[in-house]
Amino acid sequence: MSFSLTLYTFSKRRNSTATPASSTGTPFTISLKDPCSVIRPEILLVAPATPSPAGFNYAYMEIFDRYYYITDWQFIEGIWHAFMAVDVMATYKPQIGAASAYILRAASGGNGRIVDTMYPTIEQHDYDEYTRANPWTLDPLAMSYVVGVKSSSTQYLEFSYGDLESFLADILDDDYIDALIPNWEEVYPQARAEVNPLQYISSIIAIPLPPRGGGSQTVRVGRVSVDAQCYPLLNESGIVRHVEVTFPVANQHPQLSRGQYLQLAPYSIYSMFIPPFGLIPLDSAVMAGSENGMVCDIYIDVRDGDAAMHVNAITSGGQRLISVINSRVGIDAQYSQVVSAGYSMLQLGVGISSIIGSAVNWPAASSSRLSMVAGATSGISNVINTGMQVARDATAAQIPSASTVGNSSGGYAALQGICALQIDYYSVTQQDNTHNGTPVMAQGTFSSMPGFILPHNARIAIPGTLEEHDEVEGLVNGGFYYE
Repeated sequence: MSFSLTLYTFSKRRNSTATPASSTGTPFTISLKDPCSVIRPEILLVAPATPSPAGFNYAYMEIFDRYYYITDWQFIEGIWHAFMAVDVMATYKPQIGAASAYILRAASGGNGRIVDTMYPTIEQHDYDEYTRANPWTLDPLAMSYVVGVKSSSTQYLEFSYGDLESFLADILDDDYIDALIPNWEEVYPQARAEVNPLQYISSIIAIPLPPRGGGSQTVRVGRVSVDAQCYPLLNESGIVRHVEVTFPVANQHPQLSRGQYLQLAPYSIYSMFIPPFGLIPLDSAVMAGSENGMVCDIYIDVRDGDAAMHVNAITSGGQRLISVINSRVGIDAQYSQVVSAGYSMLQLGVGISSIIGSAVNWPAASSSRLSMVAGATSGISNVINTGMQVARDATAAQIPSASTVGNSSGGYAALQGICALQIDYYSVTQQDNTHNGTPVMAQGTFSSMPGFILPHNARIAIPGTLEEHDEVEGLVNGGFYYE
């Protein structure tokens, strides 16, 4: 019995559903060798030895409605014998295309938010840096100074540099002793050596922000009232000062087109430096979503100089708190006696020597008092820098570094440096999306995702033999090309 067979010269992958265009085929009339297998038929073709039909490598047999690979040609006694094997991927392409399964990877429809671990990182490294000006006032003459003054209770007052010098000059002046002990020079001449108004100063904190101004206030220093130009800290708005530092966040990973996962660690590493809080690592999972930038709110308790920085990412849903970091912003000195007070004033750059040298004219008779103050102000020549006194010997501070996150002990040095947000980019090896695809990790229908597809445990229903069924599922689950 004779049958129709269409032969093709066709190139395709073994795990592909591609079929040749019918217009490219050559029809032949053939016979089947008896006995004949549907899966591996042998056909007989009467054709001349030349030109040889051996140039054909693919076939479609209408009677079996199957595509076949031609595995071999043999010319025996004037008849061409073609040995064929069914191409299950092309034959059952409609059933494969209609099937759905959980898809691990695919050349189309990939999800760029899924980390693709197929490609390792390489040595190549790039980075972006966004900088902002230092938010602090670094000139000691322009800082504000918060003074704790004891009377019946401790009150806190904020001074400018000049007003603080005037205030200290007033309480160290003979007028303070006059107010405390009228006619002291006659009734108690040793009062100048024994009265120490600085004992009522519990603390002086230099806050690296401009003073907020104020007006004339009556300040109770021990039992004496002194007029001063200052800003009284009476409520939360006075006690807590706020500083804001903002950054844009525009992740420009050089390979970002390959997937948004490259905005995450270890491909993008985010860090931020704001003095004195140190170098702060940031969560890449949060930073990748901060497309509108980030804002750092710094709240300073000016009474003790402690600060808390709230780091917020600005996402499409609003601000999201990333971290709260504590550090010391103020430069402080505790007062217990004249000597310690003198050292602290020197370290703060307040200039107590000028107060003692000019504002207070001690009589020569008070040599013991002069020697006490001289000891307190020794070494003043060592604190001159660019024409002004600075905090050389302030409370020890750490220079912010990769191992320093918050908890700075304060000091002038810790306030130095510009603010910066840095993103380090690490590249990955070359991608082969055509043959490996990208992660999908979702249910999908094969016909909607042309190209390479790697499903998980796909089950394909076909109107074929058991052997064909097993072969289809084996090829599909090993990764195939829907073409």
